Amino acid sequence: MNDIERVCEELNQLGYAPERMQPPGAPCELVVVDYRVMVSPRTGQEFRMGIGFSDTGYPEYPPHFICIETLNDPKIPVHSTFIHNGAEWKVFSAPPQDIWDALGTSEKNMKNYFQSHIHRFWSQL
Repeated sequence: MNDIERVCEELNQLGYAPERMQPPGAPCELVVVDYRVMVSPRTGQEFRMGIGFSDTGYPEYPPHFICIETLNDPKIPVHSTFIHNGAEWKVFSAPPQDIWDALGTSEKNMKNYFQSHIHRFWSQL
């Protein structure tokens, strides 16, 4: 099983319906989910959110990129953008090494990635 397949399987187990996507202009292949924001001024809003890798070897190396469809006025710098199906996606370079490196091997999974890193990411937006 490759990195993307494993991430999709873990997200399925968390109740998401992940889809694989590699649109032109994206930094890499993405795993995209509909994500309801849990923290930040955007709490309760739903966005299409993609995560992608700069390195292979998940779970040792976590997703590095976070891509958000139709996000206006982010408070943190945007790495790049791309257009997919008529919508603008913002790409953020958001490596979670400070959190990820502190986890034991068995704790390196999408549940912890979402609960720690994704929540922190949205609280900064």
